[in-house]
Formats: sequence, structure tokens, C-alpha cells
Amino acid sequence: MSLGEEALKNAVEEAKKNSKERNFTESIDLTVVLKGVDMRKTTNRLSQILELPYKLNKKVEICVVAKGDLALRAKKAGVFTLDPDEISSLASNPRKAKEFVKKFNFFIVQSNFMPTIGKYLGRFLGPRGKTPIPFPPTGDIEKRIESLRKSVNLSLKKQPVLHVPVGTKNMKTEEIVKNIKAVLSLLSTKFDLKHNLRTVLVKTTMGKPVKIYP
Repeated sequence: MSLGEEALKNAVEEAKKNSKERNFTESIDLTVVLKGVDMRKTTNRLSQILELPYKLNKKVEICVVAKGDLALRAKKAGVFTLDPDEISSLASNPRKAKEFVKKFNFFIVQSNFMPTIGKYLGRFLGPRGKTPIPFPPTGDIEKRIESLRKSVNLSLKKQPVLHVPVGTKNMKTEEIVKNIKAVLSLLSTKFDLKHNLRTVLVKTTMGKPVKIYP
């Protein structure tokens, strides 16, 4: 299996080289296609947040649904906060709710308000793989926010295909490679990659895919 450090490094370098200069910073995206995996079985599905070794050089948008001290601390940490009392009115306008949910990468919810967000926003969050993260009112919200700023959401549902950002074009190749290895390492705890791996590709946002495996 050609997934060693050198193969990953060469693929990332080629993806960067093949990408034209843009007026924005392109992401480096990893695609993993599995085989022999029955996605009808819930045990083969995946929805997990992974903290990467290196932060992506792009803003990660986080929404904290909370009241009181937790909301104040979240706001001080520089993230958007939503008062739970506003959720029902937001959900009453489906178009507005979809646009709102689309804006954020992660949702942290004060634990006692989880039923509220599930009732009103669950139908908008679920299809986008944005499972709300319950959080205790007295927890270290600053630390959780910092962790999420280095994190990505890994989602495998109907198709055995994973798409996930692992870096940006202006990051060091070695950092991107370590992020790729972290994703593959997590997948290897759930699947037998020697038998279940069909294809691994890497590409920039607007660039052509570069095959890593096979």
C-alpha cells in the first residue's frame, strides 16, 4: 500500500504545483473511497470530529448556543453566540435556518438546551453532518473552541466516500501530510484499509486530483 510519508508528500507537492494562482487561498482536500463496505449497516457509518495535528490556515466558524456565563465566555473567545430563545423563531423560516446552519462548521450547545436545538434545528443540521456538541455550563469553553479550530468533521453516510479538508495551499507540505496521516489513522480504527481501500486522492479546491493510492 503506497501510503507512506514520501508518497503522501509527493502527491501534496504535485497538487500544489498543478494548481494555478488564485485570488483566494485554496484548500487541500483529501478524498478516500472505500470498497466492500455496506453503508446500509449503521456500524459502517461515520460521523466524528477529528482534531488535526496542524490548524488549517482558514477560519473555522463556530456557533455556541448558550445563556449566561457560558455565552459570555464564548463571546469573549471570539465566536458567534445564539440565545436559545431565538431558536424557534429562526427555525420558523426554513430558508433562513438553512443559510444560518450553512455558515458554521461546528455547533456547541449548552447541554440543557440540546432538546431545544434538536426539536427546531435538527432537520437542518442532520443532513449536513453537523451534529450539535453538548457542553456543560461550567466547562472550559475556551479550550473546546481552540480544539475545534484545529478540527474537521469526518462523515460517511450513504456512500463509502469521505471528503475532508486537510490543509491549505500556503501550509507546509509536512504539516498537510501529518494531517492526512491523522485522518487515515482514524479510518484504520474502523475499517481494514488493506482490504477496504479503493482510492485515495488529494487536490486543491480548483485543481486536478492527484492519486495517492493505488
